[in-house]
This record gives sequence, structure tokens and C-alpha cells, in this order.
Amino acid sequence: MRRASLVYYFKDKAELYATVLDDLLHDLFARYQRVLVGRGPIERRIEGLVDVWVEFVHHRPALLRILLREMADGVSEHSRPVADSALPSMLAVINAITEGHQTAALRTINPLHLMMTLGGTSAFLLLGETVVAPLAAREYWTDVTPEQHRDLLLTITRRLLGTRGPRSVSETKHR
Repeated sequence: MRRASLVYYFKDKAELYATVLDDLLHDLFARYQRVLVGRGPIERRIEGLVDVWVEFVHHRPALLRILLREMADGVSEHSRPVADSALPSMLAVINAITEGHQTAALRTINPLHLMMTLGGTSAFLLLGETVVAPLAAREYWTDVTPEQHRDLLLTITRRLLGTRGPRSVSETKHR
């Protein structure tokens, strides 16, 4: 796309950035909504959110880079588009966890702590190679498959929420 076309549709880089973020995070929210309106116990629907997250960030790892960069920069006028675009997805997760608290299906935890733990784990697993591998640790680094990523995040989620579930991807496929 030529610069002239960008300028025609967007008044500046900030508007372009906000539009890209909104599109990206709206897609994540729509996927979360499809899982949350489904049937079944809340703990399984939350595990479905983990499935969506893993698939999403494996196909769009740039989202992790954007989120890390925005968090590192702290609160500013520049970070407002990220916060505005991420809010619906964050509220969907918060509401699901709150529902689990109210029905005593889940251990009471701060939903933001769960989201930050899963996001941070995902960032390290998918982006860490660029930082860690060039150092002396290159021989120990292996790419993480979506299944390994999912199993790790489900283990963390179940531990933090006090739930139980299938222990591996193969068990999950048979439920």
C-alpha cells in the first residue's frame, strides 16, 4: 500500500495504529464470546478461552509484542488505543471468572493476575527465543508447539483456579 493511500484513509499513524489494534482485538473478543455463550461448566468454558488465546497468539505473535511494548511504556495517551481495544476481551475473562467465583466452581483469585500470568508465559514461550537463544542458551531452546503451549497454560489455569481437568491434549480431544 502506498503512503498516499494510508494518508487518504487515516489522518495519522495514531489513527492507523488504533484501527489495527481494534481490528485485531475485536477478533479475539468475538472468539471469546463464541466460547463463553456455549454450554457446559464455567471451568470448561474458561479452558476454551485458553484454547482461543493459544491459537490466536500462535497465528498473530505480533499481538504479544504490542502488548509487551505498551505495558513497558506505561500509561500514556499513546497506550489508550490498546487499553480501549483490549477492554472487551479482558471484561469477558473477568466476567467468566467472576461467574465461577459466585457459583463456587473456581477458587477466588484476581482475574487480572491470571490474565497477566498467561500472557507473560505466552510471551516468554513464543518470543523468548529472540532474547534467550542468541546467548549461551541456544542449544537448549526448542520451538514450542501450540499443544505444548496449551497444556502449560491449562496447567497454570487449573492450578490458579483450583479446577481439575484432562492432563494432556490427547485426553482433552477425547472428552
